[in-house]
Amino acid sequence: MELTIEVMKKNQTIFLDEKTSRDVTINLYSHSSTQIYDTGHAGSVTCYFHVGSTLDYSFFISSSTQKKLNLFFVGENALAFVKGVCILQENQNASLVIEQNHSASNTESVFLMRSLLADEAVLYQKGNIIVLQKASSVAASQKSKAITLSPNVKVQMLPELDVRNKNVRCLHGAAVGSFDEKQLFYLQSRGVDGKSARQLLAQSFLTADLKKGKGQEEFIEMIHKKVQELL
Repeated sequence: MELTIEVMKKNQTIFLDEKTSRDVTINLYSHSSTQIYDTGHAGSVTCYFHVGSTLDYSFFISSSTQKKLNLFFVGENALAFVKGVCILQENQNASLVIEQNHSASNTESVFLMRSLLADEAVLYQKGNIIVLQKASSVAASQKSKAITLSPNVKVQMLPELDVRNKNVRCLHGAAVGSFDEKQLFYLQSRGVDGKSARQLLAQSFLTADLKKGKGQEEFIEMIHKKVQELL
């Protein structure tokens, strides 16, 4: 069963979780704005952006799931910030597909993803930026970073660009690595034990793109607790 959400005013807040209907469609009408906090919804989320609308979407993945995000910019001067955090362990397997589809000029979409992966976890991530020929002055980006805690972790990141207008700014980037040993050493030299140092670095890394605000504190606290359980 599909759930449709109509956003008509400014500063609306929407919460999605594992109890939410599997597929969600969100219509952001002209000059509306919303913050979405997604703490475990599986399935597809499709957003339609009309003139001057704004979306700030934060999501958290902490179990095996399949998730798809579709962003359709049909009105000018629309803006989307999507920030994802993923923590997987044991043999958990997560698949994330995001599509940023710009058919209107003067629109912007930003996708930022940070992951912490342990044991034999698997993360598959595919991102696609599409800019139609009629859409100029578009800015679209995808950046993903992951810290791995085991050599048995599998990470696959597949960015794609389909840009048909030259007057745009589109980019993508991906990085996978481990904890910075210099940062760990620095914290330990200041009296922080090894376990706490790893927790602090992980929490700081995962929440770096999240700003404090209404509803955000609980979201960040949930991430911090998950890190403490893992490390």
